[in-house]
Amino acid sequence: MSLRTQVRGNPVTIRLVAIVTGSVIRRGLVFFILICAPLFRQPRLETGLLLPVTGSVVGILGASLVLVATRELSQTDFSGTSGVPARVIITGPYRFVRHPATIGFLATYGGWCLAWEALYAIYSVPALALILVLETFWEEKNLVRELGQQYLDYREKVGMFFPKRRQM
Repeated sequence: MSLRTQVRGNPVTIRLVAIVTGSVIRRGLVFFILICAPLFRQPRLETGLLLPVTGSVVGILGASLVLVATRELSQTDFSGTSGVPARVIITGPYRFVRHPATIGFLATYGGWCLAWEALYAIYSVPALALILVLETFWEEKNLVRELGQQYLDYREKVGMFFPKRRQM
């Protein structure tokens, strides 16, 4: 007797469940460490209200961008087990940049570190940015491989992390 389950028409296998579970656990652990980093004992920048207010605003804007990007992703079908959308997403923040969730996550973490005025945590922001950029290049390769010319056309029109200037 075989147990078969489908999600959005795609078969769910033990391998897929293991990949998703492992990814969630790894990302959850990293997220926990990043959130806790500013709370550890470390030198603090004493700037009055400047950094806490700026960091809070940047963090809230970043979290909002992550939520909007995630909403757009949740309304999309994904092909197979590769985690690639079945089509190029060109709505919401994806009209302006190709990776709004990455920008939002980095802004959220950077804002969180600034709000706590945590010196060592602030030093970790460039390292996190480098890791996210490298991961994004890897993701771009998968998107080009899976979506082909459709994604190449989108990439030509829309910037990776910053909006491209429109030709008039």
